[in-house]
Amino acid sequence: MREEQEDEVEAFGILPENWQAALAFIKCATQWHRDDAGTLAGLRYPALELVIKHYPCIDPDDVFRRVQMMEGAAVAQSRRMSPKS
Repeated sequence: MREEQEDEVEAFGILPENWQAALAFIKCATQWHRDDAGTLAGLRYPALELVIKHYPCIDPDDVFRRVQMMEGAAVAQSRRMSPKS
């Protein structure tokens, strides 16, 4: 890895307390409900629960709540970026 790439990785840091939730969120990348316009509407919770169940989490309830916060931010950003009708 080039030195400048290492700096880029550090610039996109994830706080340690969010690490497990970030991994679960990424593992659910294909598990989004979308509205008719293709805008993100929310994650499929059965899939999220399955990921959390099979991924060794210290506190599964905390990971679920943290993923919900990321989900909310992703949905809000998707709505801001969607073409207005």
